[in-house]
Amino acid sequence: MNWQPFDFGARGAKVEVARQGSEAAKQASTLTQLQVSANAGSAFFDLAAAEQLVTVSQANVRRLESFAKVVHVLVDNTLCPGADASQADAQLALARNQLIQAETQVAVERAALTEYLQTKDGQAEVDASALLSAPPAADLAAAAMASHPFVLEEHALTLEHEAQLRFLDRSYVPVFSTSGVVFGRGAGTSTTASFPGGTAGLAPDILNWARRASR
Repeated sequence: MNWQPFDFGARGAKVEVARQGSEAAKQASTLTQLQVSANAGSAFFDLAAAEQLVTVSQANVRRLESFAKVVHVLVDNTLCPGADASQADAQLALARNQLIQAETQVAVERAALTEYLQTKDGQAEVDASALLSAPPAADLAAAAMASHPFVLEEHALTLEHEAQLRFLDRSYVPVFSTSGVVFGRGAGTSTTASFPGGTAGLAPDILNWARRASR
């Protein structure tokens, strides 16, 4: 048994280092969760915007298809030059390419949102109808900066470093320790040197102890 009766605050400082380190790790975990939530929200808005671009591109393709049909009818009836039909076809091809690009962007944004949400089916779906309505009349409540996980993490790290400094300041103080030993042995024989037999000597029947104090 070894016991340190005096530590001059070194043990308490070391415990404080561990406690503040644990608090900093907890706040870092909360901050990571907040960052993932913010990234997921950003990915949600990106996907909603990309889907709206697809809707716009589809409407543009339908409009140019109707326009190209009208132009081709006029060209077939020699009411317009053939160059107008070529220009209409080029505009329609450009609109279809823009639609393909918009659909590709939707797939990319949906994959990003799926990675954040970890959905079971592997495909994240969004409903942007609420985003297209009027914004709320009331402003969002302002949160206190002192309660932000990043601020709390930095505060815990500061306290941890201060505790480490206090522990190092106490590393030069003398160390007192007290050691004690209790031991026993089974002789198995009596004071007359006779052996009783049986289980004699299995249990320690001769005991002794030792004590030492050091600095």
